[in-house]
Amino acid sequence: MQTRVRRANLADADAYISKHYNAVGGKCQSKVKGLVTIIHYNSSSKSKELAKNVHEELLKLHKDHNCKNFGVRKDTDISGFSLYVLRNTKMPSILTESKYVESIVK
Repeated sequence: MQTRVRRANLADADAYISKHYNAVGGKCQSKVKGLVTIIHYNSSSKSKELAKNVHEELLKLHKDHNCKNFGVRKDTDISGFSLYVLRNTKMPSILTESKYVESIVK
């Protein structure tokens, strides 16, 4: 993660979007589905706007997959602490989590 953040900062990127896939404690749970976009607890207005826009587009893409909308949330609300990739980037940054890893194969 440090390397990715450093590269983004050195490149003077316009935005940083970190894409993740959810998992449920190492267990296969095909009934669990959802989409959340995460921002730093002390996000800039640009990060908040980016999160809102990306989240809306992801919802459109997942509309046929019965995904629960968990909305845009602060990192501290999700994990209890601030996330490195959101805390250390110099540009608007978000982290998206969608779908759930349902099996070892996927």
